[in-house]
Amino acid sequence: MDSLFAQLDTACPESLFAFLANAEQVGGELTQFALRLARECPTLEQLKAMSEDELLSLGRQIGMAPAHIDCILERLHVADPRFEHPKEANGHVLTAVVQPMPRWGLKIFECFDLLDTDRSGTVDLGEYLALGSPFSFLDLAGGSEDGTISRDGFLKWYLERGAASGLTETELELTCDQMKEWLKKRPPLPTSNLDRPRMLTKLFRLYDSDGNGELDPNEFAQYATTDLAKQTIGAWFEYCDKIGDRDGKVQLDEWLKAMAMLNQSKSDEEFAAEMEATYEHINRVRKERRAASRRRAQAQAAEAAA
Repeated sequence: MDSLFAQLDTACPESLFAFLANAEQVGGELTQFALRLARECPTLEQLKAMSEDELLSLGRQIGMAPAHIDCILERLHVADPRFEHPKEANGHVLTAVVQPMPRWGLKIFECFDLLDTDRSGTVDLGEYLALGSPFSFLDLAGGSEDGTISRDGFLKWYLERGAASGLTETELELTCDQMKEWLKKRPPLPTSNLDRPRMLTKLFRLYDSDGNGELDPNEFAQYATTDLAKQTIGAWFEYCDKIGDRDGKVQLDEWLKAMAMLNQSKSDEEFAAEMEATYEHINRVRKERRAASRRRAQAQAAEAAA
């Protein structure tokens, strides 16, 4: 990796690398060809001076797919609005200075690729749980259309997180290296001999207080006993709905899919204990509410008799 960055610093001018980075539709799509491109076309000016046929020939020579070449052709002589800057008061346009992706950013992509075990180009909850808590995932996937994380979304989240925490680039690199090592050494998922869908279906039906076969937000949140639990359950409800038909309700198939991913890293013993504890909690809350309702009715009857 250090050797690669040393080559980039000396063999690929910043303007050429920045153009490739800005023209990308997916992170790493074009910059992976920066060194090979720079050997044949050392400056951005030379690239812009090439004809379409010359660029097609060069692209094939260095292993670019037709889609990569099309992307360069589309951006080569067009200003990228993502990097336009407003004018100053005197009418001068501020120059957009786009830096090549830092080293830790490329390492973040390596971590993403380790997480993306099915090579789908996105990371779902089951894959992300190799890093631990599901709640960071709910934050990360919150803006996506299908409840998964893209490579660019993964990078953006860690970039914002690093900026908010005041980490230096060296510290971010160290964090990425530690994440990579953990992912390389992560234990395999445990095998299961439990009928987990049956146990999850039982839990779904306990939540489904009106018995109509789907959960609404109130049914899902009614057993949360703290504000934090309500927020967590609210985020989880939105995720379950998002990976399904997004109708504001959670059906059994959506529930089973999301809960299977959430619990796949747990052993049978851990899963069974958590299910039993949740059953017990729901039944206890119901019992307490029934008792409270009886007490209110008795108090009202006594007040009316008096």
